[in-house]
Amino acid sequence: MRWVTRSAQLAAVAVAMATRLAAQTPAADAPAFTVVSVKPNTSGTIRSNLDLQPGGRFTAINVNLLGLVVLAYGDDGPLTQDRLVISDAWADRRTVLSARYDIQATAERELARKDLPRALQQLLADRFKLVVHRETRTVPSYQLVLARADGRLGPRLRPSADCAQPDACGFQSFPGKAKGRVPIGDLARRVLPRGLGDGRPIEDATGLKGTFEFDLEWTPDAASPARPPDAPPAPPIDPNGSSFVTALREQLGLKLEARTGSIEVVVVDRAERPSPD
Repeated sequence: MRWVTRSAQLAAVAVAMATRLAAQTPAADAPAFTVVSVKPNTSGTIRSNLDLQPGGRFTAINVNLLGLVVLAYGDDGPLTQDRLVISDAWADRRTVLSARYDIQATAERELARKDLPRALQQLLADRFKLVVHRETRTVPSYQLVLARADGRLGPRLRPSADCAQPDACGFQSFPGKAKGRVPIGDLARRVLPRGLGDGRPIEDATGLKGTFEFDLEWTPDAASPARPPDAPPAPPIDPNGSSFVTALREQLGLKLEARTGSIEVVVVDRAERPSPD
């Protein structure tokens, strides 16, 4: 099982409005890594690779702390950016978050993909001294709904085979283009916020079940940020294309409705740079 990720700067403003709901210590019967090696990575590249292998082996190359946190604390997949908050009270957060590591870890037994988050939580607590808590916040958000009264989908959204096989689903996202095969919930939470760009979370309210293949193209409202030198080339952008909202409606048959809703966020209180071994 393989995940290849691009690093992004994740930032949010903390709002003290809820009690602590969960500790970061996994359950007593959770699988754990018994052998762990952590070494600094000074390659200077942004490319990261995370790989879960047979025999309970996990490898993370050139990963930063937040790359591990999003994998460890998501409930049904990696934690999305709108649900990750960095505490302003954490004094040396920039130093800790900017560092990158190569990690080799082996668990006490075979690890299924569903076991990996709990094992990573323990690794982060032991080696990075990570402390997190969860909060419920009321924020401006969107609901993803069907755009047409008859329920018909757009020409670029089609039912597809499910995600039962490893690496069967996933997506690519660039400024002005996103395509892939995902459940509709993942389309709402993980794909569309990248195109919308206003930071609001999106929840699926379409009622659509199963996995869908999609291909969405639009013209971004603002100039895209400069891409790092070693990033893969982005496809060209049509300056006369549709807006994101129009493309979503015409190509996928979906639309966004503004609302105010409650979401649970993971707040990173503090962590330390681990000693290399």
